[in-house]
Amino acid sequence: MIIKRKFGKLVRGRANPFQIFSASILGMLIGFVPGFQQAPGLLIFWLGCLIILNANLFLAGLVGILRKLLLIALMPVAFAIGRFLLEGPTNPLFASLGNGNHR
Repeated sequence: MIIKRKFGKLVRGRANPFQIFSASILGMLIGFVPGFQQAPGLLIFWLGCLIILNANLFLAGLVGILRKLLLIALMPVAFAIGRFLLEGPTNPLFASLGNGNHR
């Protein structure tokens, strides 16, 4: 019970609900960024938004790390779904979109 209260106090601090909400959303978006080498501008933009909105940096980092771990764990599932959509029953639709044949 005491540990849960201390953790809640550490996460919330003196932040208002908007700062907690924006930290959660921006942390999730940072977790979606593939890496600094692939998208440096996007990562810098999200970090700038975190600073401008005065969001809770600890919560944003925690959510970003959890989101990144979930993304890595679900990568084989996402690959299988994408392969099914590209090579399965929707193949003609994606082939026409990929080739630029809009009728």
